[in-house]
Amino acid sequence: MTAKKYNYISAFLAFLLWSAWAFFINIDSENVIISALSQGVASFIITLIMIKLLVYFYKMFPKGDWYFILPSLVTVGVTSSFVVFIHFMVHTKNIFYTVLPTVIIALLFALYTTKKIIEEEY
Repeated sequence: MTAKKYNYISAFLAFLLWSAWAFFINIDSENVIISALSQGVASFIITLIMIKLLVYFYKMFPKGDWYFILPSLVTVGVTSSFVVFIHFMVHTKNIFYTVLPTVIIALLFALYTTKKIIEEEY
């Protein structure tokens, strides 16, 4: 399987998982469908660009002790802020609970990926 195909499969699975979660957590909301679709589309896009952002921020920050945390924190901070803003704009009822699991998983993925970037560099 090519890396590009794998990335799109991962993005599609992220869309399914996180839109279902957003639907479940906002089930009693008037705009549950738009909240779920917003989360799904954002998760799809973020899944496709997250590694590029990590590499970009990794190259941008000076190297030092624990510097591998900074690219992860900035990447997740930027992407999470984008998702919270989108949910605010579509009036998602439970923004905190909608976004929290995605932020936790994204941070763990970002830290793991940044560690892999460092290992490939040496």
